[in-house]
Amino acid sequence: MPRREAKYPASLEVRAEGTTYPCKDGDVIGMEGRLAHPFFSQIVNLAPRHLLIGQSEERWFIFTPKNVQHPFVLDGTALLPGERKILQYVEHQLEFNGRVFGLRLIPQPKKEGFFSRIFGRKR
Repeated sequence: MPRREAKYPASLEVRAEGTTYPCKDGDVIGMEGRLAHPFFSQIVNLAPRHLLIGQSEERWFIFTPKNVQHPFVLDGTALLPGERKILQYVEHQLEFNGRVFGLRLIPQPKKEGFFSRIFGRKR
């Protein structure tokens, strides 16, 4: 079954152990990160800034800092230190040290412009 491509603009969330954590541009996964801290604080050998989450031109991406010695595995492929990966599918799976969690992109409605709100949409 083919994977579903994400539709942008989208919001991003981490799903771990039945809990959903909304992401924002600049979030950090690691011992210094606040994102999903109850889950990630239990993972042994996690670097202080193990994975960075960002957004550029409405596209979400993850970045592995160059100093990370044991990167996450994304969808079955080990990430490389210094590698930036655009999240193109609705769901992604990450693994590290026997722990698995997901990233999910949720489509967001496009915001209407000022004039279309005042004068209505053209049909």
